[in-house]
Amino acid sequence: MELNPDAKVRAINELITRKNIIKNKEDICFGSRVTQRTFDEIEVAIRVLYPSNHDFISEWKDISVVIKKTDMKSYDRALDYNVVRDDIISNTIGLINKITSDYRKYRGEIFGSANVDSLSKAINICKRFGHVVDVMKNRYASRPPLLMNDEYDVQDLLHALLKIEFDDIRSEDGVSSTFNRNARIDFVLHKEKIVIECKMTRAGLNDKEIGKQLIEDILKYTKHPDCGHLICLVYDPTGLIVNETGIQNDLNNYKNVLSTTFLRVK
Repeated sequence: MELNPDAKVRAINELITRKNIIKNKEDICFGSRVTQRTFDEIEVAIRVLYPSNHDFISEWKDISVVIKKTDMKSYDRALDYNVVRDDIISNTIGLINKITSDYRKYRGEIFGSANVDSLSKAINICKRFGHVVDVMKNRYASRPPLLMNDEYDVQDLLHALLKIEFDDIRSEDGVSSTFNRNARIDFVLHKEKIVIECKMTRAGLNDKEIGKQLIEDILKYTKHPDCGHLICLVYDPTGLIVNETGIQNDLNNYKNVLSTTFLRVK
């Protein structure tokens, strides 16, 4: 797979998005325009990623042949249709999983992976972030507390904590955006191939928006040569995140695109 920083990443995201759609089997009706458009978009994405002689293209052609012959209206029994429908969906999801795994493997061969020991240290620092903040709130001799008032405060404290273990910390390293949104990597551990991106919850930044931003970050950072692993640190001091599991599940859809750790700390 030839890595094109923009078209390829968009195609991978398209495949993952369509995979999530076709997982809802009851919504898939072969013979309808909506379902046909969904699978047409899958084909377009696959063809962006691979040349016409690739094995994945051949595998898709086999699936496509069955799709073209399948029409819900032509089946007398719903059970017979469901068997064919489920088989098409299973084969398509299996192919998409192979493609995303191939993308991650190819990316790893080009950019390398994160240092395991360093990654463990970085994750531990992030996990303890909330405890450090709590200590800073209760200072000696009634001194005023050191509070995290916004995301910049979070960045400053995290930067200081990372200095305990790491020397080469590159902050605010700009990345071109796949989604035309200004992007910034908060901290790049260049030698260790680790990126730490931190956010702080606030009014209006709900679970859905946080999940959306983190997915966009994953797709942007997959193009960054110093990102073998992305740590997404979300500082949530007032408990605004309602469904942490939902965010994690959404990010898990992209586990074959870029190795990622999601941490929500209070």
